[in-house]
Amino acid sequence: MALGGFSTTGDACPLPLGAELIAPTSSVWRLGTTPVRTLIADGGARRVHLLGWCGATDAQVSALVDRSVPTDVAWRWPGNYAVVEENADNIVLHTDPVSAFPLFSVPWQSGWAWSTSARLLAALTGSGPDAQRLACAILTPSVPALAAGRSYFTNVEQVTPGCRTELPRIGAVRRHINLWRPDPDAPQLAHRRLRRTLAESVALRAKTDPTLSSDLSGGLDSTTITVLAAHALPVPHRLSAVTIHPEGSRDGFDLRYAQLTAAASGGQIVHHPFPWEPSTCPTRSSPLCRPPTSPPPRP
Repeated sequence: MALGGFSTTGDACPLPLGAELIAPTSSVWRLGTTPVRTLIADGGARRVHLLGWCGATDAQVSALVDRSVPTDVAWRWPGNYAVVEENADNIVLHTDPVSAFPLFSVPWQSGWAWSTSARLLAALTGSGPDAQRLACAILTPSVPALAAGRSYFTNVEQVTPGCRTELPRIGAVRRHINLWRPDPDAPQLAHRRLRRTLAESVALRAKTDPTLSSDLSGGLDSTTITVLAAHALPVPHRLSAVTIHPEGSRDGFDLRYAQLTAAASGGQIVHHPFPWEPSTCPTRSSPLCRPPTSPPPRP
């Protein structure tokens, strides 16, 4: 599934095989079933597209056409989404601060092409793999700053997270405005805000697909997500949770905590222990899977 578009319109804008335009006069296309909500303003001269899974109500989305798009639109509501404005003279991309819903762009003809898929943009422009970006991912994965803004294809760049990015109809210069910054929110306690935001996001995911399942390793992170999802599911749905554990061991490796979580759910969690042994690993012959011959360095 992918979404994308151009900073210009016309018959010369090619689409991926199987993709369709959101509207006949729009430059935005969709491949697959990713949700898109579109609002039209100014007699059709301006469109606002909400791409992805967003918890905004219809009334909240409708308000986007009555005024300027708010600076925090890409992280105002729970979900996994981006916002795109189609104007007479440019395309404006609004991205979330952590790239949960990343967008990419590349120069194309006299303007720009953008998409959720860097690979499709590379196919459009004939760009090959970026060897330096691949080297950064393999040799220095703990230093993401070395590859900041670069995709795995030459000339295809990731749109800056947490920004308002303008792609002109004609011209090779993009304009970035950094909108997100970690300002303190004094009236709200941080832990309560985190809980509310996390619960709203999980509830949106459960509403989107009540048949979802969950990883339940027994650790704090997966346990929290699993419990929130189980409580968010509508009746009569129950959450299937999977715990991978070593073959023959039923007590260690946090399996016990996972069992306690499922037992305390009142039947809302259906627990599926999944025994694992080295022979079931499909890449067990790979050198990357062999144990180290020396102890790890001290921190």
